[in-house]
Amino acid sequence: MKNYINFLLLLTLICYNNSVFAQMDSCIVKIYFKTDDFTLNDSSKKILLKTIKENSGQLQLTIIGRTDQFGSYSYNDILSLKRANAVTKYLIANGIDSNKISEVIGFGKRKLLTPAINKDKISSQLNRVVSIINTKSVIKTKIILDSVKKIIPDSTKNNIIVEKQKVYNNDESNNSFQNQLNNGASRIILNNLNFEPGRHVLLRTSYPVLHEVLLAMQNNDSLEIEIQGHICCLDSTQVDGVDNDTHEKTLSKNRAEVIYEYLLSNGIAARRMTYKGFGAKHKLVFPERTEFDATMNRRVEFKIIKR
Repeated sequence: MKNYINFLLLLTLICYNNSVFAQMDSCIVKIYFKTDDFTLNDSSKKILLKTIKENSGQLQLTIIGRTDQFGSYSYNDILSLKRANAVTKYLIANGIDSNKISEVIGFGKRKLLTPAINKDKISSQLNRVVSIINTKSVIKTKIILDSVKKIIPDSTKNNIIVEKQKVYNNDESNNSFQNQLNNGASRIILNNLNFEPGRHVLLRTSYPVLHEVLLAMQNNDSLEIEIQGHICCLDSTQVDGVDNDTHEKTLSKNRAEVIYEYLLSNGIAARRMTYKGFGAKHKLVFPERTEFDATMNRRVEFKIIKR
């Protein structure tokens, strides 16, 4: 066991030390996990604290969880997301602004870092990992290349979210989860809580919005919700869409489950939440004439069950 821990610690420090010289899409640190585990041990916490201290400047983070090759796709998808969420929660609790976290992803066993051959222990250990990537420079480049229709003045950059072919305000206080709750809403719809086409992976603009939901659940102990997943691009007679990650016809349910698992892994009791997929039955935008219309329909909503 001691050799195993030292091995993982060495790998983590290699990534950490190399980050000094990386300027674009750089791996700041990697955190490794035991089989079927998503909890942070003391060594991992110390490394994360050091990472926070030495990387407090220009940051825009993508946090990616992975698993080894064993087990089902659905099990590993959830496990990898729990690992990514555990790291995310620790970073935020120790001073990282949630707005600096662009994306939290669980790849499961779909994108192994090291090819896995049968029961090779070394490759399995290397794949049970969360990578923290600084994408600051990459994000700036991507915005320029994504056919954005407006140039955004620097004076407004903290209040504007840039998305493909659309620019819209995410700082509308009346639209926040807590304010809609305070105003008596029975169904809460949030700007920017949307997903990649055909997948249950959140867009990079969605994480700060999801964190707002977490804070509202933490600040309202009696609140109970139903998390409702939705899809675009099909007619309402279709039960659900095919999830390109699982190859199952459960896309809207999987989107709702991702939100459920995020809240659960961040301390919200399971008894306060249920989740359900509605397919394409309840579109916000119809007909869908543009990609933006479709994006708006790839969403999760919240039904208030109990206040």
